[in-house]
Amino acid sequence: MSFHAAPALVVNEADRATLRAMVRAPTSEQRAVTRARIVLASADGTAIARVAADLGVTVNTVKLWRRRYERMGLAGLAEAARPGRPPTYSRADRDRIIAVTLEPPTGGATHWSAAASVSASA
Repeated sequence: MSFHAAPALVVNEADRATLRAMVRAPTSEQRAVTRARIVLASADGTAIARVAADLGVTVNTVKLWRRRYERMGLAGLAEAARPGRPPTYSRADRDRIIAVTLEPPTGGATHWSAAASVSASA
């Protein structure tokens, strides 16, 4: 399979260092790592189809992140707002619910149930 060369993406050294650190960090989200790898490979002049094949993504995905980086730099690699209804619960609400469910149920119950969770929140 032949891969046609794409124009190399222009990435300054500071951004390269940030992207490399993102790829190496064990706590980085995998989708952020994939985006960083796309930009780094594109900066090296790797063909778009080769980048897609190497990273297991589509050609359109590579093109998307190349464009976003060209337009907005590193900020373009962040998650964009998505359409739809806003979340019903805040992150703090979700964290509180998870914390409550990790504790044993109250009132002598042996396991969580809808009735136990209603009485625990009352």
